Amino acid sequence: MYQALGVTNIDSVLPQPPQPQPMNPAKENQEAMRGQRLQAFPDQNHQAHIESHLAILSTPVAQANATIVMTLQGHIQEHIGIMAEMQAQQEVMSQLDPEAQMVLQQNPQMVQQLQGEIANKAAELIGELTEQFAQAVSPADNVDPLVAIRQQELSLRGAEIQQNAEQFQEKQDLEREKERNDALIAQQRIDLTEEATAEKDSCG
Repeated sequence: MYQALGVTNIDSVLPQPPQPQPMNPAKENQEAMRGQRLQAFPDQNHQAHIESHLAILSTPVAQANATIVMTLQGHIQEHIGIMAEMQAQQEVMSQLDPEAQMVLQQNPQMVQQLQGEIANKAAELIGELTEQFAQAVSPADNVDPLVAIRQQELSLRGAEIQQNAEQFQEKQDLEREKERNDALIAQQRIDLTEEATAEKDSCG
């Protein structure tokens, strides 16, 4: 219809669909109960979200609805994937000295190699966290003491991964803020130098 009217830039004419926005875990649980699709975001507290979703999964209402179970289980896997990738990136990058990190920015081959290491490490972490998740949703009756100990270890590991990921994100934010400040100071110095030069020329 739009083409028949001579409108070629259809995408700019039609209203854009709303983009998904981060929600707190309680709101996500409500959306899951309504059958809505959920999306995880990197800056969220993944451990807190997972614990909240597991609590809902343990209720009779959720367990009686396969759609709710599948939605929350898939969403938990999203959180696990993001947590694992962030932690893997942190662990791999922390092993590089500053000089190696500078070289990394100019060496695409080295970037690809590190991406492979990050992916392998993330896969290991996903396995650990998925095992923790599977045990959390399994029946608690007659739990083997060794299984209970293992579950506690995995829970602590998940909390550690979340904490390390948050610390890594804070460090990245501080570094970006420092870079912006340094660039601003450098630009101000340039502006002052240009102003001084212009004043000198005008006086001369």
